[in-house]
Amino acid sequence: MLEELDWKKVRIEPQLAKISTPDMDYFQLANTCRLDQDIQVSPGKGCLILIRQGQIVVSD
Repeated sequence: MLEELDWKKVRIEPQLAKISTPDMDYFQLANTCRLDQDIQVSPGKGCLILIRQGQIVVSD
């Protein structure tokens, strides 16, 4: 699903993407996801997915 996203249009570098589903009472539980991971959606329900760009961390 996320591999079909047009990353240029959303202006996010895929390798820096932070993907999560927020906790919402009676709707979904909080979770973090990877690009290569399927996001499970119950039949007849939707899912709110947050995608934001993280930062490159360089350590010495």
